[in-house]
Amino acid sequence: MKKITLIIIMIFVGLQFASAQQERRLVRKGNKEFLEALKDSSKVDSVKYAQAETYYRKALEKAPDNFKWKSNLASAILKQGHPKEAIEMFEELSETATTEADKAKLYYNLGNSYLQSNEFEKSIEAYKKSLRSNPSDLATKYNLTYAMKKKKEKEEQKKNKDQNKDNKDKKNKDNKDNKDNKDKKNKDQKNKDKNKKDQDKKDQDKNKNQDKNKQKNKDKKDKGSQKKSKSGLSKARASAMLKAMEDKEKKTQNKVRKAQVKQEKAKAQSIEKKW
Repeated sequence: MKKITLIIIMIFVGLQFASAQQERRLVRKGNKEFLEALKDSSKVDSVKYAQAETYYRKALEKAPDNFKWKSNLASAILKQGHPKEAIEMFEELSETATTEADKAKLYYNLGNSYLQSNEFEKSIEAYKKSLRSNPSDLATKYNLTYAMKKKKEKEEQKKNKDQNKDNKDKKNKDNKDNKDNKDKKNKDQKNKDKNKKDQDKKDQDKNKNQDKNKQKNKDKKDKGSQKKSKSGLSKARASAMLKAMEDKEKKTQNKVRKAQVKQEKAKAQSIEKKW
């Protein structure tokens, strides 16, 4: 029985050893791909970084809690241009790091991840934390300076963008005000023209009425004058006719008197002859 138990223990240890050996081989393969990808800094060798990621994931299947394999995996993911995923992993790892060396490395990579995602303020904070654990690291200092420069540029760009936006808004407002003023001016002019037109029409109507009344009064006056003139002529004519009749009557009476005088003279001469 003891012999059997010993055999089982030996088999278990052997399996554990074999698994550890396989895990290390996978990590070594991952590290090899990673280092080869780093050789040519002029380009990003996504293929080799992806192969390194694959090996690190396989190693973590055998040792899910291994701190170093997780850190290597996060670095391989960051190198492939996936900073958001890398940030989550480095943030989690930085909370469990125990040595200053590990903290410095994790915060350095965390700063690089934020820098790659253009989150400069968070990048600067991560680099500062890294330098607290390793104040002499030149790469971290350089990246910190670069991140501060990029932050300043971003702020300047935002300031210029805001200024341009303000200028554009002001220009749009001025254009709108000018348009409103122009519309108001046109509207006022239209109202003015309309009022003038209405006033002209009123004046014309008033003049027409005045002319009409004037003509009416003139007609009335002329009619009255004509009536008066007609009545006056009739009276004059009647006076003339009456005078003519009187003159004619006087002439007739004179003729009668002359005839009577002539007859009396003739009668008197006849009587004298008889005597």
